[in-house]
Amino acid sequence: MKNALHDPLSGEIGKTIVFCVRQDHATRIVQELNKMATGCFRTSLARPLAATKRRYVP
Repeated sequence: MKNALHDPLSGEIGKTIVFCVRQDHATRIVQELNKMATGCFRTSLARPLAATKRRYVP
């Protein structure tokens, strides 16, 4: 998070997509990223930094 690239106009951190095979693994990744974000940013975030998007493939 400290070395992340920032948008030159807004100053926001750039976006990254992370793919996980299992839902439980994706949930843990989201929890860790959001925990890291609250440690890096002193102000409270308006929304979580990381989120899970799911697609069911039978």
